[in-house]
Amino acid sequence: MLKISFIGCSWTQGYNISYTDTYPYIVHKKLQEVNVDNHVINAGRSGASWHYHIPMMKYLEKTYDPDVYVIQHTTPDRAFLKFHSRIWQDQKQTIVEDRKENYTTITEHTMSHFHFTAGLAKQIITDPNYEWLDGNGYPLYPLLKKKFGLTKEQIRDRLSYWYTHEQHHPLTFERYIENTEYINNWVKLKNKKIVNIFWFNDEFSKLAYPNKIIVGNSLSFDSFCVDEGYHFDGRGNTCLADLIMPYLLPHNHQFL
Repeated sequence: MLKISFIGCSWTQGYNISYTDTYPYIVHKKLQEVNVDNHVINAGRSGASWHYHIPMMKYLEKTYDPDVYVIQHTTPDRAFLKFHSRIWQDQKQTIVEDRKENYTTITEHTMSHFHFTAGLAKQIITDPNYEWLDGNGYPLYPLLKKKFGLTKEQIRDRLSYWYTHEQHHPLTFERYIENTEYINNWVKLKNKKIVNIFWFNDEFSKLAYPNKIIVGNSLSFDSFCVDEGYHFDGRGNTCLADLIMPYLLPHNHQFL
Protein backbone atom coordinates (compact mmCIF):
# COMPACT_ATOMS: atom_id res chain seq x y z
CA MET A 1 0.00 0.00 0.00
CA LEU A 2 1.51 3.29 -1.13
CA LYS A 3 0.54 6.02 1.36
CA ILE A 4 0.67 9.61 0.14
CA SER A 5 -0.05 12.76 2.15
CA PHE A 6 -0.94 15.95 0.30
CA ILE A 7 -0.44 19.18 2.23
CA GLY A 8 -1.25 22.67 1.00
CA CYS A 9 -3.84 25.41 1.03
CA SER A 10 -7.20 25.71 -0.74
CA TRP A 11 -5.66 24.61 -4.06
CA THR A 12 -4.99 21.23 -2.47
CA GLN A 13 -8.11 21.05 -0.32
CA GLY A 14 -10.30 21.81 -3.33
CA TYR A 15 -11.84 25.26 -3.21
CA ASN A 16 -15.56 25.16 -4.06
CA ILE A 17 -15.32 21.83 -5.90
CA SER A 18 -16.22 18.22 -5.17
CA TYR A 19 -13.48 16.17 -3.52
CA THR A 20 -13.55 13.94 -6.63
CA ASP A 21 -12.26 16.91 -8.68
CA THR A 22 -9.29 17.64 -6.40
CA TYR A 23 -5.85 16.70 -7.68
CA PRO A 24 -5.10 14.43 -4.67
CA TYR A 25 -8.22 12.38 -5.44
CA ILE A 26 -7.45 12.30 -9.17
CA VAL A 27 -3.95 11.03 -8.35
CA HIS A 28 -5.53 8.38 -6.12
CA LYS A 29 -7.74 7.17 -8.99
CA LYS A 30 -4.94 7.27 -11.56
CA LEU A 31 -2.75 5.11 -9.31
CA GLN A 32 -5.59 2.62 -8.99
CA GLU A 33 -5.89 2.50 -12.77
CA VAL A 34 -2.27 1.34 -13.06
CA ASN A 35 -2.78 -1.19 -10.25
CA VAL A 36 -0.93 0.71 -7.55
CA ASP A 37 -2.73 0.05 -4.28
CA ASN A 38 -2.72 3.39 -2.46
CA HIS A 39 -4.10 5.46 0.37
CA VAL A 40 -4.20 9.22 -0.22
CA ILE A 41 -4.64 11.73 2.61
CA ASN A 42 -5.70 15.22 1.58
CA ALA A 43 -4.62 17.56 4.39
CA GLY A 44 -5.05 20.78 2.44
CA ARG A 45 -6.47 23.66 4.46
CA SER A 46 -8.11 26.69 2.90
CA GLY A 47 -6.07 29.80 3.62
CA ALA A 48 -3.18 27.86 5.16
CA SER A 49 0.15 29.60 5.41
CA TRP A 50 3.53 27.92 5.22
CA HIS A 51 3.55 27.76 9.04
CA TYR A 52 0.79 25.17 8.83
CA HIS A 53 2.77 22.49 7.02
CA ILE A 54 5.21 21.43 9.74
CA PRO A 55 2.75 20.61 12.57
CA MET A 56 0.46 18.89 10.07
CA MET A 57 3.34 16.76 8.75
CA LYS A 58 4.19 15.67 12.28
CA TYR A 59 0.57 14.69 12.88
CA LEU A 60 0.42 12.74 9.62
CA GLU A 61 3.70 10.97 10.34
CA LYS A 62 2.44 9.79 13.71
CA THR A 63 -1.05 8.86 12.50
CA TYR A 64 -0.52 7.50 8.99
CA ASP A 65 3.23 6.98 8.49
CA PRO A 66 3.05 8.04 4.82
CA ASP A 67 5.62 6.96 2.24
CA VAL A 68 5.43 10.23 0.29
CA TYR A 69 4.73 13.84 1.22
CA VAL A 70 3.43 16.05 -1.58
CA ILE A 71 3.82 19.64 -0.40
CA GLN A 72 2.04 22.41 -2.28
CA HIS A 73 3.99 25.44 -1.13
CA THR A 74 1.84 28.51 -0.74
CA THR A 75 3.10 32.01 -1.44
CA PRO A 76 5.66 33.57 0.94
CA ASP A 77 3.45 36.56 1.75
CA ARG A 78 0.64 34.44 3.20
CA ALA A 79 -0.39 35.79 6.58
CA PHE A 80 -0.31 33.85 9.80
CA LEU A 81 -1.76 36.19 12.39
CA LYS A 82 -2.09 34.90 15.93
CA PHE A 83 -5.37 36.12 17.32
CA HIS A 84 -5.18 34.09 20.51
CA SER A 85 -8.48 32.54 21.53
CA ARG A 86 -9.94 33.14 24.97
CA ILE A 87 -11.72 29.78 24.83
CA TRP A 88 -9.73 26.84 26.19
CA GLN A 89 -11.02 24.21 23.76
CA ASP A 90 -10.00 26.41 20.83
CA GLN A 91 -6.41 26.69 22.04
CA LYS A 92 -5.47 23.20 20.89
CA GLN A 93 -5.46 21.43 17.56
CA THR A 94 -8.60 19.56 16.58
CA ILE A 95 -8.51 17.20 13.60
CA VAL A 96 -11.60 15.89 11.83
CA GLU A 97 -11.03 13.00 9.44
CA ASP A 98 -13.43 11.79 6.76
CA ARG A 99 -12.41 8.54 5.10
CA LYS A 100 -13.91 7.44 1.81
CA GLU A 101 -12.42 4.01 1.12
CA ASN A 102 -8.70 4.72 0.68
CA TYR A 103 -9.08 8.47 0.29
CA THR A 104 -9.06 10.51 3.50
CA THR A 105 -9.72 14.21 3.92
CA ILE A 106 -8.48 16.02 7.00
CA THR A 107 -9.90 19.26 8.36
CA GLU A 108 -7.92 21.13 10.99
CA HIS A 109 -9.91 23.31 13.38
CA THR A 110 -7.23 25.00 15.44
CA MET A 111 -8.62 28.42 16.30
CA SER A 112 -5.85 29.85 18.46
CA HIS A 113 -4.75 31.39 15.19
CA PHE A 114 -6.50 32.45 12.02
CA HIS A 115 -5.19 32.41 8.46
CA PHE A 116 -5.62 35.47 6.25
CA THR A 117 -4.68 35.70 2.61
CA ALA A 118 -3.48 39.06 1.34
CA GLY A 119 -6.62 39.41 -0.77
CA LEU A 120 -8.96 38.84 2.17
CA ALA A 121 -6.97 41.23 4.35
CA LYS A 122 -7.11 43.92 1.67
CA GLN A 123 -10.89 43.55 1.34
CA ILE A 124 -11.42 43.97 5.07
CA ILE A 125 -9.08 46.97 5.25
CA THR A 126 -10.25 48.92 2.21
CA ASP A 127 -13.96 48.16 1.87
CA PRO A 128 -16.11 49.58 4.70
CA ASN A 129 -19.10 47.65 3.34
CA TYR A 130 -17.28 44.33 3.16
CA GLU A 131 -19.61 41.59 4.38
CA TRP A 132 -16.94 39.78 6.42
CA LEU A 133 -17.35 36.44 4.70
CA ASP A 134 -14.66 33.81 4.52
CA GLY A 135 -13.63 32.10 1.29
CA ASN A 136 -16.57 29.71 1.43
CA GLY A 137 -19.20 32.36 2.04
CA TYR A 138 -19.59 31.79 5.79
CA PRO A 139 -19.94 34.76 8.20
CA LEU A 140 -16.44 35.55 9.40
CA TYR A 141 -16.75 38.31 11.99
CA PRO A 142 -19.14 36.51 14.42
CA LEU A 143 -16.60 33.67 14.53
CA LEU A 144 -13.66 36.02 15.17
CA LYS A 145 -15.59 37.93 17.82
CA LYS A 146 -16.53 34.74 19.67
CA LYS A 147 -13.06 33.23 19.53
CA PHE A 148 -10.91 36.28 20.11
CA GLY A 149 -13.12 39.00 21.60
CA LEU A 150 -11.92 41.58 19.08
CA THR A 151 -13.93 44.39 17.53
CA LYS A 152 -13.97 44.94 13.78
CA GLU A 153 -11.81 48.01 14.24
CA GLN A 154 -9.22 46.08 16.24
CA ILE A 155 -9.06 43.41 13.54
CA ARG A 156 -8.78 46.04 10.79
CA ASP A 157 -5.96 47.80 12.65
CA ARG A 158 -4.02 44.58 13.05
CA LEU A 159 -4.54 43.51 9.45
CA SER A 160 -3.65 46.98 8.20
CA TYR A 161 -0.34 46.95 10.04
CA TRP A 162 0.50 43.51 8.71
CA TYR A 163 -0.57 44.37 5.17
CA THR A 164 1.40 47.63 5.13
CA HIS A 165 4.54 46.77 7.12
CA GLU A 166 4.99 43.01 7.36
CA GLN A 167 3.56 41.31 4.28
CA HIS A 168 6.70 41.89 2.18
CA HIS A 169 9.20 42.25 5.02
CA PRO A 170 12.49 40.48 4.18
CA LEU A 171 12.28 38.36 7.34
CA THR A 172 8.95 36.98 6.16
CA PHE A 173 10.60 35.59 3.06
CA GLU A 174 13.60 34.31 4.99
CA ARG A 175 11.27 32.37 7.27
CA TYR A 176 9.52 30.97 4.22
CA ILE A 177 12.82 29.58 2.96
CA GLU A 178 13.72 28.27 6.42
CA ASN A 179 10.38 26.46 6.70
CA THR A 180 10.79 24.91 3.26
CA GLU A 181 14.33 23.77 4.06
CA TYR A 182 13.16 22.31 7.37
CA ILE A 183 10.36 20.41 5.63
CA ASN A 184 12.73 18.85 3.11
CA ASN A 185 15.34 17.94 5.73
CA TRP A 186 12.69 16.53 8.08
CA VAL A 187 11.31 14.24 5.37
CA LYS A 188 14.84 13.14 4.49
CA LEU A 189 15.56 12.22 8.11
CA LYS A 190 12.39 10.12 8.14
CA ASN A 191 13.63 8.27 5.05
CA LYS A 192 10.52 9.30 3.17
CA LYS A 193 10.03 10.81 -0.26
CA ILE A 194 8.95 14.40 -0.87
CA VAL A 195 7.47 16.11 -3.92
CA ASN A 196 7.60 19.91 -3.85
CA ILE A 197 4.95 21.80 -5.80
CA PHE A 198 5.47 25.50 -6.53
CA TRP A 199 2.80 27.44 -8.36
CA PHE A 200 5.00 30.15 -9.81
CA ASN A 201 8.53 30.29 -11.13
CA ASP A 202 9.98 32.81 -8.70
CA GLU A 203 13.16 33.13 -6.66
CA PHE A 204 11.87 30.62 -4.10
CA SER A 205 10.93 27.88 -6.53
CA LYS A 206 14.38 28.22 -8.15
CA LEU A 207 16.00 26.83 -5.00
CA ALA A 208 17.49 23.36 -5.37
CA TYR A 209 14.75 21.25 -3.82
CA PRO A 210 14.41 17.62 -4.90
CA ASN A 211 11.45 16.34 -6.94
CA LYS A 212 10.29 19.84 -7.78
CA ILE A 213 7.28 20.76 -9.91
CA ILE A 214 6.75 24.38 -10.96
CA VAL A 215 3.15 24.39 -12.12
CA GLY A 216 3.36 27.70 -13.95
CA ASN A 217 6.02 26.29 -16.27
CA SER A 218 3.75 23.50 -17.49
CA LEU A 219 0.16 24.70 -17.13
CA SER A 220 -1.30 27.98 -18.32
CA PHE A 221 -3.04 29.71 -15.43
CA ASP A 222 -5.05 31.69 -17.98
CA SER A 223 -6.41 28.42 -19.36
CA PHE A 224 -7.00 26.41 -16.21
CA CYS A 225 -7.74 28.81 -13.35
CA VAL A 226 -11.40 29.28 -12.51
CA ASP A 227 -11.04 32.36 -10.27
CA GLU A 228 -8.55 34.98 -9.13
CA GLY A 229 -7.30 32.65 -6.41
CA TYR A 230 -5.58 30.41 -8.97
CA HIS A 231 -7.82 27.45 -8.25
CA PHE A 232 -8.36 24.68 -10.79
CA ASP A 233 -11.51 22.74 -11.54
CA GLY A 234 -11.49 19.04 -12.40
CA ARG A 235 -9.98 19.65 -15.83
CA GLY A 236 -7.04 21.68 -14.55
CA ASN A 237 -6.52 19.37 -11.58
CA THR A 238 -6.35 16.39 -13.93
CA CYS A 239 -3.49 18.11 -15.78
CA LEU A 240 -1.80 18.78 -12.45
CA ALA A 241 -2.25 15.15 -11.41
CA ASP A 242 -0.54 14.12 -14.65
CA LEU A 243 2.48 16.23 -13.66
CA ILE A 244 2.63 14.57 -10.24
CA MET A 245 2.16 10.95 -11.31
CA PRO A 246 5.69 10.24 -12.60
CA TYR A 247 7.10 11.19 -9.19
CA LEU A 248 4.89 8.63 -7.45
CA LEU A 249 4.91 5.57 -9.66
CA PRO A 250 7.23 2.66 -8.86
CA HIS A 251 9.95 2.22 -11.47
CA ASN A 252 8.31 -0.87 -12.90
CA HIS A 253 5.18 1.06 -13.95
CA GLN A 254 4.90 2.92 -17.23
CA PHE A 255 2.65 5.96 -16.90
CA LEU A 256 0.56 6.57 -20.01
